[in-house]
Amino acid sequence: MRLYEFVSVDEQQLDEINARKAMAAGALALATGIGSPNLPEPKNNRAQIIEPAAVSKTPQEIHPPEIAHKAKPKTASKPSDFKKLVDTVVNKYKIDLDLAIEIVTLAKRYEKPSFPRAEDLLAIIGIESGFNPNAVSGLKNDPAVGLTQIRPNVWGLDAADLQGDMERQISTSSDILSKYNKHLRNSEDAVHAYNVGLTAFQRGDHNPAYVAKFNNEKGLY
Repeated sequence: MRLYEFVSVDEQQLDEINARKAMAAGALALATGIGSPNLPEPKNNRAQIIEPAAVSKTPQEIHPPEIAHKAKPKTASKPSDFKKLVDTVVNKYKIDLDLAIEIVTLAKRYEKPSFPRAEDLLAIIGIESGFNPNAVSGLKNDPAVGLTQIRPNVWGLDAADLQGDMERQISTSSDILSKYNKHLRNSEDAVHAYNVGLTAFQRGDHNPAYVAKFNNEKGLY
């Protein structure tokens, strides 16, 4: 038997021999500038960077907590409460139903969290004008106008515009009452000041009868 039949060559050794030949050929090519068409492309030794797969986000992750969870809706007044206000106005002051609905709607729109509430504004309207949007006081100088009898010059308003604008009348009176209430820290004192003026009230010019009438009117609602 021939000698080579007894010699077994390991496959790994053959790979190492072939690798050395390839490296030698590559070095020769670099030295001489002659490329070898059979030379294999070198492998990139840097670790391959694998981008993480996109992870789907839950709504909790996309939105901050205050957006992901809806705020609780503000408690609205019951339709029965609104109807009661309208019916009371119509029955006592004998005004048109549509007008009563509009006035009550504005009173609800411009009420404040603490004072005045819609009932307070309706009480002021009842006392001041009897729910007549075109009411004008008998004062010669700067007469009060509208549902809530505001003196335009005192508050820097145009009399003609104010008289024809129920929304502005009610919203302005709501702001005045709220301002007085914060300043005096008492709702009845705020009503007092609304009647006689803040300066007059603070110097002691009070009108208890006006406040009593206000409380009676408010009690209707």
